[in-house]
Amino acid sequence: IQSLFRGNRDRKIAITKREEREAAIRLQSLFRVVRSKKALAEAKKRRNVEEEAAIKIQNCYRQYRSHEKLLSLKDQNEDELKKQSKAATKIQALFRGNSARNLYSDLLAKQEAAIKLQALFRGMKTRKSLDKAKSDNNKEEEAALKIQNCYRSFKSRQALND
Repeated sequence: IQSLFRGNRDRKIAITKREEREAAIRLQSLFRVVRSKKALAEAKKRRNVEEEAAIKIQNCYRQYRSHEKLLSLKDQNEDELKKQSKAATKIQALFRGNSARNLYSDLLAKQEAAIKLQALFRGMKTRKSLDKAKSDNNKEEEAALKIQNCYRSFKSRQALND
């Protein structure tokens, strides 16, 4: 019985040790995954910072190079640049003048259209008020005629009754 008991106990101990070992291996594996993800994220950050720094350096170099190129061109072709600048200024002035004239003519056309609409509206309003006045006069005349007719009828009936 003791040997069976010891064998059973040893098997249980072996099973729990194996389960503990497997659990430890799983934990270690998860820890390695988390650690590698963190390391990857940090590497990406470092790489992004390095890329941004490289881009910034490249931009500064390009600006420096273009500035140097501009200075050399300025020294070589100062007269040419002045001519181009004057020509650009002249073109801009002509364009602005033309644009202003177009805007002014559009404004005048809109004002004339507004004045025409106002005149048409006033004429329509006046004609409407005249028509209303005529119809009011006609109604008054009809009412007066009706009253006169009624009064004459009344008088004639009164004269017949007397």
